[in-house]
Amino acid sequence: MSLQLFSRLRPSRTKAHPRLKVDKIKELDEFLEARDYTGALATLEHKQKNEPTLQNSMWLAYCAYHGGMYQQAANVYESILKQKDAPPEVNLYLCCCYLMLGLADEAMKIAEKQPKSELQNQILLHCVYKNQDSKKTGYYHSLLTDSVEDKICYASINFQRGFYTEAADVYRQLLNQNPELLALHIYLALCYYKSDYFDEALECTQNYLAVYPDSPTAINLEASCVYRTDSPKTAQMVLRKAKHIAESELNFAKELILHNTVVFSGGDAALQTLPSLVSVIPEATRNLVIYYLKRGDGDSAFEAANGMEVKNSTDNLLKALVFVLLGYERKQPANIDHAAQYFKLVAESHEEENTIVGRLSMASYLCITKQYKQSLVYYDSIINFNRDDDRFNFNYGQAQLQCENYVIAADVLQRVKDNRFTVLPVYQMSLCRAYIRSKQSSKAWAFVSAQPSTSHSAMVLKLMANDCYLMEDYYYAALAFDSLCRRDPRNELHSAGKRGACMGVLQLFVSHKADREQLMSVLRMLEQDREPESINLAAKARKWATEATLIA
Repeated sequence: MSLQLFSRLRPSRTKAHPRLKVDKIKELDEFLEARDYTGALATLEHKQKNEPTLQNSMWLAYCAYHGGMYQQAANVYESILKQKDAPPEVNLYLCCCYLMLGLADEAMKIAEKQPKSELQNQILLHCVYKNQDSKKTGYYHSLLTDSVEDKICYASINFQRGFYTEAADVYRQLLNQNPELLALHIYLALCYYKSDYFDEALECTQNYLAVYPDSPTAINLEASCVYRTDSPKTAQMVLRKAKHIAESELNFAKELILHNTVVFSGGDAALQTLPSLVSVIPEATRNLVIYYLKRGDGDSAFEAANGMEVKNSTDNLLKALVFVLLGYERKQPANIDHAAQYFKLVAESHEEENTIVGRLSMASYLCITKQYKQSLVYYDSIINFNRDDDRFNFNYGQAQLQCENYVIAADVLQRVKDNRFTVLPVYQMSLCRAYIRSKQSSKAWAFVSAQPSTSHSAMVLKLMANDCYLMEDYYYAALAFDSLCRRDPRNELHSAGKRGACMGVLQLFVSHKADREQLMSVLRMLEQDREPESINLAAKARKWATEATLIA
């Protein structure tokens, strides 16, 4: 992030190098003031064809870099370095291009050979940090001074490490001391955004937009804040202000605009857009994984996530979700165990410590490892933020069910409305059990009766029949067994279960715990059974009840 600010120091208009005299170019000045790098490049390329000069080349590379065309800028700088009169600082400019292209090793090889300077040290610090060399990172960090540029470099490294509060402290201090450095508003806004302070991030972004209303970076950040605080539709409207960027030849922020257009639209054209952005924008891989996860495509999600370099807690969370999906879909305990460990990493990470995401992740880890009572501690701490979230209620309800808190489990599970959950066997069985164990079998039967016939319907009916029988709620057990008999008339176990449940209703009737309508219903149920044993049992029961004047 800070490298962009460093490199925006324009090629000197004075004698920055004894062999380089930079004259004022009126047309170029107009383009640069308007930050129209496409127009500036067109002008410079025309001039370079008619009158190739070192000055034109320097400006050409500068404009290409600021237009986001880092490879083109690198090519120009490489060409300049082949000339005898190449200014030595061009080596460091080339390093900046390499860093933006992700070529940290190449940048470091060149930078190490250059004379010591603030910019050289800043570049080397970024290189060794990207290479995860902690020893050298500490060394180059120790060489930073109190200059504005070095402080920004220090804040940038903290930002990349996920230490957003520390980075924000530096940016705020610098902004108070140097209000003319408007880019600091954006850097501070990014820190706020990463810390989930979206209102503060939006305020900082709008301070910058008040001066540069057409900045693609600021427009994108504004849209991202609005996406979090308002709605995807409003975010799309904000992002349309940068539509000209996505449709232009200018590369700077073009991929970012295209990427977020897909995100804000809920995944429209994701497969057409995101794969081509994977090598450019790290979030493209993450959002591609999310796209597949939302559609339940575990194989594609795993393939996308498999090549994803884990850099932060978000990456660990996505890995956890992918392994959960694969583990339960394929009934693979090893993948479920992998998911648990990733959830734990998220919960214990510096970024998510004591956040909603962190607590949800710890609850998930504890549920997977069957520590349900402990998981409720974490679920209960964030319930006020997730009361209407179907995914939360789906998981929270199951945890309550495992802890035998049946009334709470039934209340939570019945709030789930999303069809992606309500069609699942585990959801239907969990809600039925919660209803039955909390003595609400009539609700369980109403729920089961309302479900369309599926491949798992018999499994849900079996659970209801057996649970109701266990709870001595024989009437609903009889209804469930009768439904199973009609599905599979030759299953003797279902017939035996129905007969036992029907006799249980008779017993409850005698003890005044069942009404006459329920008794008559189960007698008819037995009489309509194809099994002779059921018919005989119904006749004996009816005769006994009549003789005992229990029924007319």
